[in-house]
Amino acid sequence: MNSQRSISSPLGSRPRPEEAGGGRRLVGSPSRPPPRAPPSSLAQSCLRGRPFPAEPRAPLRTQPCFLQLPPWKLQGRPEAGPAMATPSAAFEALMNGVTSWDVPEDAVPCELLLIGEASFPVMVNDMGQVLIAASSYGRGRLVVASHEDYLVEAQLTPFLLNAVGWLCSSPGAPVGVHPSLAPLAKILEGSGVEAKVEPEVKDSLGVYCIDAYNETMTEKLVKFMKRGGGLLIGGQAWDWANQGDDERVLFTFPGNLVTSVAGVYFTDNKGDTSFFKVSKKMPKIPVLVSCEDDLSEDRDELLHGISELDITNSDCFPSQLLVHGALAFPLGLDSYHGCVIAAARYGRGRVVVTGHKVLFTVSKLGPFLLNAVRWLDAGRRGKIVVQTELRTLSGLLAVGGIDTSVEPNLTSDASVYCFEPVSDVGVKELQEFVAEGGGLFVGAQAWWWAFKNPGVSPLARFPGNLLLNPFGISITSQSLNPGPFRTPKAGIRTYHFRSTLAEFQVIMGRKRGNVEKGWLAKLGPDGAAFLQIPAEEIPAYMSVHRLLRKLLSRYRLPVATRENPVINDCCRGAMLSLATGLAHSGSDLSLLVPEIEDMYSSPYLRPSESPITVEVNCDNPGTRYCWMSTGLYIPGRQIIEVSLPEAAASADLKSSKLGTVPVTVKGAVHAPYYKLGETTQEEWKRQIQENPGPWGELATDNIILTVPTANLRTLENPEPLLRLWDEVMQAVARLGAEPFPLRLPQRIVADVQISVGWMHAGYPIMCHLESVQELISEKLIRTKGLWGPVHELGRNQQRQEWEFPPHTTEATCNLWCVYVHETVLGIPRGRANIALWPPVREKRVRIYLGKGPNVKNWNAWTALETYLQLQEAFGWEPFIRLFSEYRNQTNLPTDNVDKMNLWVKMFSHQVQKNLAPFFEAWAWPIQKEVATSLAYLPEWKENIMKLYLLTQISLPHGVA
Repeated sequence: MNSQRSISSPLGSRPRPEEAGGGRRLVGSPSRPPPRAPPSSLAQSCLRGRPFPAEPRAPLRTQPCFLQLPPWKLQGRPEAGPAMATPSAAFEALMNGVTSWDVPEDAVPCELLLIGEASFPVMVNDMGQVLIAASSYGRGRLVVASHEDYLVEAQLTPFLLNAVGWLCSSPGAPVGVHPSLAPLAKILEGSGVEAKVEPEVKDSLGVYCIDAYNETMTEKLVKFMKRGGGLLIGGQAWDWANQGDDERVLFTFPGNLVTSVAGVYFTDNKGDTSFFKVSKKMPKIPVLVSCEDDLSEDRDELLHGISELDITNSDCFPSQLLVHGALAFPLGLDSYHGCVIAAARYGRGRVVVTGHKVLFTVSKLGPFLLNAVRWLDAGRRGKIVVQTELRTLSGLLAVGGIDTSVEPNLTSDASVYCFEPVSDVGVKELQEFVAEGGGLFVGAQAWWWAFKNPGVSPLARFPGNLLLNPFGISITSQSLNPGPFRTPKAGIRTYHFRSTLAEFQVIMGRKRGNVEKGWLAKLGPDGAAFLQIPAEEIPAYMSVHRLLRKLLSRYRLPVATRENPVINDCCRGAMLSLATGLAHSGSDLSLLVPEIEDMYSSPYLRPSESPITVEVNCDNPGTRYCWMSTGLYIPGRQIIEVSLPEAAASADLKSSKLGTVPVTVKGAVHAPYYKLGETTQEEWKRQIQENPGPWGELATDNIILTVPTANLRTLENPEPLLRLWDEVMQAVARLGAEPFPLRLPQRIVADVQISVGWMHAGYPIMCHLESVQELISEKLIRTKGLWGPVHELGRNQQRQEWEFPPHTTEATCNLWCVYVHETVLGIPRGRANIALWPPVREKRVRIYLGKGPNVKNWNAWTALETYLQLQEAFGWEPFIRLFSEYRNQTNLPTDNVDKMNLWVKMFSHQVQKNLAPFFEAWAWPIQKEVATSLAYLPEWKENIMKLYLLTQISLPHGVA
């Protein structure tokens, strides 16, 4: 018996955040490492990566067919509590038998704003405005009408009866009606519902009905709902706003003080009443609701007296925040609109989030921390609780005159709670704390969690996000470089996911217009991240999914070609990134891929009429990636069917030992494939002539090269080339202290357009088509070298334990370049790259010292020089032994200062010399205790930095 399953699915990642890109027609592509995405039904979708965080870029072109062995770890959100059935089931119950919306013509409603994860629309006009909504809170339920007259209109009796029935969790419990809605009691009684006018809400009631203007029962109504009562409330806020001086309707309108705890707000927008349609299924929530009550006052209060948020010397790499809620807003942005600090309103409370808990300890942020706590306290002068692990924050606040209480957990009398969410315990309690008026100050980064939880999306399962997602702020695994972050300025628009998505929708419809520079480049990756949040039965999220599917079905996917590449900051780039994210969220987009003629294949290329069966090794050595080549290619827009034996289809493939498995693919064609030691020269010639796939592969147990078939036709005998590549890979493994042959071969793929740069690392390593000859010409490799590809192989060897980003990101990988060129290709370092010519190296060091050595300027080639000086003095063996030692250690530090000091200690022990003075000359932040601990070792008398310092002439100020 065969079971069909898509063979496009994720398998974990490199042990660090990577950059994502995309592609089409690629079966078995990995999702972004990290975060991970669930298996996708879009076989054409692909994400690329490079070692350190950056934004997803434009997708790629055609690739051959792979079988990827995934972890099959589907992740979802925690199950909803008992308060409410699914929104779709609740919607059906509320609309049962309702055939029309016969609302009073003279009752002009207001538009409702829905946020959070529990609220959902019930009645939406043809302008997309929500006029009736429902939600849940605690153990109770809520129905909100955008005009009180809707609740006393006899023509709406079927809906009113449904609403009261759905709201009542205790069958037979009486319904109380506030005197302001007295006619409703008669409507209900006339239909056999026990109802009576009650001026006060009582615990004995099952449902209470009231207008939205009552200012005396706010707390009682919230507690009634929280304990399990049902609340039916109606009113409109636009007229109320016109009558008073307070324009902050969302936060001061009496009804909002009650309904907002469940994520429903009355706005001052008038609702259009020209047409109402009774929806058969739950309507979607608007992506954006614009109202006069913006959040600029909150932003100004939080940033009072602050022109920038400087964390340059914090030595932490905060996570980038995704700001997606309607009432959430960014406070600190880098030059690419990456957000490090954000805030939000939610219910009656407030939230501030920083991308790392270390930001709670940065003295330069002291004024902001004070502002944040005061804003969160909202003038109550209440108790400020600081989590025990963050007691340093308590000291910074004390300097500004704010007393705090250091506690292990949230206390019942707290006004503000400052903490790091390290588990999902107490999520509901904390969300209710905010909804009812409390302030949360959260500091956390998710990239380390993502590294320790490969195959799981932090947007879906990171404890901090289980808490924060409903507030409209999420912590991503993408990190930001420490530095000064700009703050939004008054009167200047700031990037926000929902508002930019709404503008994008308008631009796509009009086929003209644009948004601010860089916003569309940000929209794509932000959308892909947002789509990782589990959305099933959460209308606020599902509405975005529905919008994107509509856009894609209407406008189709653009195609990246050599003549017309896709750039990031445009609608085409945003569309491709959003489509990739949508595919990874589980949507089938196969029919949306445009019909095109592939420049590398015949327009008449058609799949084989008969299914093709190939034998695939399905043993997974336990690596995060496990792509297995099938030797097949999928023509454009072709939907394929894949059949596996039942045992394989139902197996957990994370550490599979299935051995060779027959895989049958319907809809593919054969592609050229050469495996060193298996394919004969005669077989290769036959494949080149007969296999129509426009892309092929050259493979060993350690490296696989994916290039156009047109290039492969020039290669009569791949054996010498691949034996050289195996020598290169053996050297790469030897320096990295990895076993050889590799547990899983590295991959290099050439394509028309790649994610970023000339090449980038990841799985696979990507390069442009111009680099193909460099990959497959043995003569070129032996004469000119292989710097670019080995640089990326070195990037894949980098480990967080001994990397000091951003300083060494482009440095330590080049150790592998030097090693491979000298030990395998016989090309000395000075000839392998002009940047390593001795006079250039000396000048670089003198410039670094002349400007005053500072680790801020210790980057790229300058940083590499430090390691090369050590290598030239002590050889390669200390590096190899050191990398091996790192692999065997646990509980290693994660911040740069501690990691750099550990490297100094470990390298000193390897060579039995005190290297502290050497690294101090390079301006490394050597800790006093480390220098003391190494003092017993012999002095390194040949330290070349001594000579540099003795002969150094300081450069005039400003000379580079």
